[in-house]
Amino acid sequence: MTVAETSLAAYHAISPKALGRKQTQVLAFLVRRGPMSNHSLSKAMGWPVNRITGRVKELRDMGLVELAGYEVDPETKMEVCVWKAVEVKP
Repeated sequence: MTVAETSLAAYHAISPKALGRKQTQVLAFLVRRGPMSNHSLSKAMGWPVNRITGRVKELRDMGLVELAGYEVDPETKMEVCVWKAVEVKP
């Protein structure tokens, strides 16, 4: 199984009641598209960044999203965190 497949399997294994709708949308986006910063997620999903940051924090607290590394944001020129869906071993 590839990383994307194991992440997708983990996503589908989570009870729908365990996650809110917006949390599910953010997690599914990270599973499909791969690691992204909050700003990149915001732009790609068309959501305000404050809606993204809260959901990413909640998913991190649940152990479903983790730090993948850092990148320089092209607009702010600041180093930012890049998040990824956690790979769950079957």
